[in-house]
Amino acid sequence: MIRYIFKNRFRLIILFFFYLSSAISGILLSFSMGNFVNSAMNFNIYDLFKYGIFCIIVLLSICIIDVFECRVRNKYLEHIIICLKRDIYDSIFNANNENLFKYSSSKYINLILNELNILRSDYFENIVLILGYSIKILLGSVVLLFYNYKLFIIMSLISVIHILVVPIFKKRVGIRKKQYVDNSQKQVLFCSEVIKGLDGIRINLSEHKFFNNIMKIEEDFEHSRYCTINNDQSIIAIIKFLGMSTQIFCMLVAAFFVAIGEISVGGIVMSTQILNYIFPSLNLLHSKVIIIKGVKYIFEDINNILNFNSKDVKLKNIPFGTIKFENVSVEMNKRILNSFNVEMNKGEKIAIVGESGSGKSTLCKILMQLVNYNGHILIDEIELKDISYNEVYKNIVYAPQKPFIYTSTLEENISMFQEYDEKYMEYLIKTLNLTSLSKKIINNDNVSGGEASRIAIARTLIRKFNVVIYDEPTSAVDPINSKMINDLIFSIENKIVIVITHNWDKNYLDKFDKIIKI
Repeated sequence: MIRYIFKNRFRLIILFFFYLSSAISGILLSFSMGNFVNSAMNFNIYDLFKYGIFCIIVLLSICIIDVFECRVRNKYLEHIIICLKRDIYDSIFNANNENLFKYSSSKYINLILNELNILRSDYFENIVLILGYSIKILLGSVVLLFYNYKLFIIMSLISVIHILVVPIFKKRVGIRKKQYVDNSQKQVLFCSEVIKGLDGIRINLSEHKFFNNIMKIEEDFEHSRYCTINNDQSIIAIIKFLGMSTQIFCMLVAAFFVAIGEISVGGIVMSTQILNYIFPSLNLLHSKVIIIKGVKYIFEDINNILNFNSKDVKLKNIPFGTIKFENVSVEMNKRILNSFNVEMNKGEKIAIVGESGSGKSTLCKILMQLVNYNGHILIDEIELKDISYNEVYKNIVYAPQKPFIYTSTLEENISMFQEYDEKYMEYLIKTLNLTSLSKKIINNDNVSGGEASRIAIARTLIRKFNVVIYDEPTSAVDPINSKMINDLIFSIENKIVIVITHNWDKNYLDKFDKIIKI
């Protein structure tokens, strides 16, 4: 994560100068307040007003610096998070399937929506703030050293208490943060499932059961959030107590130095003001260090994703003219395919039939490199595992039973945001009876199952693929649209066309070149 801190060096340098200016202004204010008091003690009205006006000017400058520092810091953090999100999305989009499916969709969603926000506030922002606190502590300590080295030595010895206390809280903070993020992921997953399946829940009169389940998850999530916040605030309170105690002790020492004539009354005011810069900054620095240590577990998730192997060095430019399955077996909790053998050739239309759960859809997912297999699948005599996944996706298109519809226009959902022939797009929209959706913003919530199926079929036809796979293409459509879809599928030429179907009608199956029973 360190490299992201230096992604925007220009703003980081500006922040450094803001913090330096703020620290210098604070020290000038401390000296002015000391001289202000000395002037009053000496009844020097001229110097009293002079230092009073100077104090007001310095306070105003500190206010202006703080306002601009806050804006620059937020812009700097915005840039870091955008860079980090860009790299995460890039890694996800370019990951091979083996890496991509290491995590669930809820894990990715939780990482982007929740964990990155934690990382922004608890890591990156704290790193920047620690820079400011460090400058204040360093400059304040140097000034105090030159003003009264005895007071400086006492302050340094007392500060050791902070250094010894900090490690005690590190592990506890990390555990609380981990519990919070884990419960957050459960919340994202279950809430999305409940919202998407709300109709089915209500139809089956299961509202009470799901309500209790979701409230249990929400209670666990809110409790973990409470524990995290409570833990952080307790640690800050303890460190604040230690800081104020040591500050008061230092002030007592300074008062003693006034009593023995070591420093003036104005000197104790100046020393106290400098200590007010040093110790609160020291308290905050220590608490921020603890919080930073508590988010290290998020680094592991992000680094794992950023380190996905996206180098696609496998074979490319394969024509996909023939597909051979040789003794292919698949196991997922149980054996789905066992020593499966078949050959598919360009120009053939193949029907795959069988009982539910027999492995029909799995067979097609194997071709899309979504499922691992034993045996051999040869594409033009080349092992499928040796072919680039990008090459597979350029040549094979799969229309699932439940396609996802993105929030966009019908045309962009069909083209999947790729270039297309406008006349052919119009032809497909008209032929597939999708005209009512044309030029409109659509999504999963405002299209029917039949419309979604027809959109998926249009996706397979708008671009040139060598292998086209349809999973129950007419299961969600009426007889009229079903005939139209079948006519379109059987009109496809010079491609390998695979149709998974439950339709055992002889007249229908006779239209295929091959029938594979699983």
